[in-house]
Amino acid sequence: SYFIFGDMRIPWPAPNGKSYKLLSLGYSESKINEELKNDNPVIVSVYANNTAGTHFLVLAEEDDGDYIMYDPLYGPDLKFSDYYSTSSIFEAVVFE
Repeated sequence: SYFIFGDMRIPWPAPNGKSYKLLSLGYSESKINEELKNDNPVIVSVYANNTAGTHFLVLAEEDDGDYIMYDPLYGPDLKFSDYYSTSSIFEAVVFE
């Protein structure tokens, strides 16, 4: 029920006891790193080479200037920079 014609409805419903927070439109290294430092995974929307042109994935931790991500397309525990650039991030959100 959160998808319509291949698009995800935003804002997403938050898990019980959590609220949805928009961190940034575009890439904000300081805001993303602060959330990861506080053990809050960050959901990012990226421009990608797929049929929709956009894609959602989760940044799980900061790793020496890069991020470890969980990507429904490529899999878990991967380096973000092996597949995307930070300039491809157009939105970042967290549940807190």
